[in-house]
Amino acid sequence: MGICKLKIISQSNSGAAAARNAGIDAATGDYVAFVDGDDWVEPDFCRTLLDLAEGHGAGIACCGLRAHGMTAGSFNPEESRAADSKKTSVYTNIEALSRVRFMNCGKLFSKKLFETIRYPKGRAFEDEFTVYKLVFNSGKVACTGRQLYNRNVRGGSLTRSGINIKSLDVIDALRERADFYREKGLEDLRVKTEKSIVGTIARLMVKNR
Repeated sequence: MGICKLKIISQSNSGAAAARNAGIDAATGDYVAFVDGDDWVEPDFCRTLLDLAEGHGAGIACCGLRAHGMTAGSFNPEESRAADSKKTSVYTNIEALSRVRFMNCGKLFSKKLFETIRYPKGRAFEDEFTVYKLVFNSGKVACTGRQLYNRNVRGGSLTRSGINIKSLDVIDALRERADFYREKGLEDLRVKTEKSIVGTIARLMVKNR
């Protein structure tokens, strides 16, 4: 793998989206991956996903996630230890839009995908606004079931909270995604996304009780 070179970027706290954009702008390699500050990856995370991407000509490679913390394994069965698998799946970009979770974590992106796309500064759930566009432009998405990304699930995190100003950003993200699918003629995905808006609002209201 050669010598690891680190570049430290200092800037005022402007949110996750601004931090990701700064990293993209500073990156000089062919691929980009994101690891949140309280998460960690397995030693072969980058090598495995790089081999997947290059071996299948995929613009995005992804791996399984393993949850740690208060709801590990119960919040999402896909993130439990039992879900770890060596299975490899390769999807077209359209197939991936209904099979891949629109999260930054556990993914390796071709840097070319960011030539015209950036995360929306100042918005929460920045991945929900952005990752589906990257998937659409990816050509292919190659995935391994191996859980190479460890996600720390905290009870007080934004995704666990009820209705507040920031949590409403996810509704805007879903509306934008539905409009995107409409423009691309992907009606099944548009309908599915519009239905998920109703479900998301209901879940937020339940959490707010």
